[in-house]
Amino acid sequence: MLLRMQRLAALVVALPAVAFFGCGVLVDVDYGAATLRADGGASGCVPKACTPGDCSSHDDGCGGSLDCGTCPGGGACTGGRCACQAKTCPELGASCGNVSDGCGKDLACGTCAGSLTCAAMKCECKPLTCATNGAECGSIADGCGGSIDCGKCTDGAKPNCGGGGVNKCGAAPCIPKTCGEQGKNCGSVGDGCGTLIPCGNCTSPQSCGGSGVANVCGCTPKTCAQLGKNCDNVADGCGGTLNCGTCVTPNTCGGSGTANVCGCTPLTKPVACTGLRCGPASDGCGGSFSCGTCTSKFICEDGACVFNDLR
Repeated sequence: MLLRMQRLAALVVALPAVAFFGCGVLVDVDYGAATLRADGGASGCVPKACTPGDCSSHDDGCGGSLDCGTCPGGGACTGGRCACQAKTCPELGASCGNVSDGCGKDLACGTCAGSLTCAAMKCECKPLTCATNGAECGSIADGCGGSIDCGKCTDGAKPNCGGGGVNKCGAAPCIPKTCGEQGKNCGSVGDGCGTLIPCGNCTSPQSCGGSGVANVCGCTPKTCAQLGKNCDNVADGCGGTLNCGTCVTPNTCGGSGTANVCGCTPLTKPVACTGLRCGPASDGCGGSFSCGTCTSKFICEDGACVFNDLR
């Protein structure tokens, strides 16, 4: 009842005003707002707002343009929405194991070479012990660039280190083995009789144990995921080349500024709307801008306001 009385009162005020001033008078009957646009009443309009994940420009629903910005981290804006930005192994600080990319998929960040083990996505070296290596005497390599002293033979019946096998006490005399006899070519290895001997160095890109065999020069190629790349060809770190795939339009390889990573850098509104007075303009990455609207009796054609004598 109260609402009906308010509307009736407003109508009573409005009718004389129309009669006095003619048809062009607009009377605010939405009780308190300055304009019909702000009121959002039956004949007004409430502009839309950006929602999480929106990017580029959108129609605000009231004839204007809504600028929702760019995607975090320079991510691709497709159809006015930011796609999930998957993380790479390097971005996650992972050098081994499997880890989520943040977009629902698992990344294989590789395995560890030689005696290295994967702990908290990092390759770590856990030194060997005399017990784990089965050594009873002499010095052995610890697998991490150091050495361990496993003591001397104290049993008079087994006085010779290496006489009972590699770094084991026995009665027989020990015959030292060379690096070549053991199939080793880098780092330091035991000669089987309690003494460490140097076996040389590796030439880059190979490293000692790099292919997973201790004291042997080698190289384990990196994967695209380990390198954080997803397009075109990249070096695998071992003298070879990896094909990391192609990008889906509007993304291009390196398009966001990072080599061999798919991305797209949107145009700014001033650049996209250059030479246009009205209508939409693409941002080049799946989004669009509104470059303005035409006044009464004009229509927008190809970005220009053209007089329409039919209005």
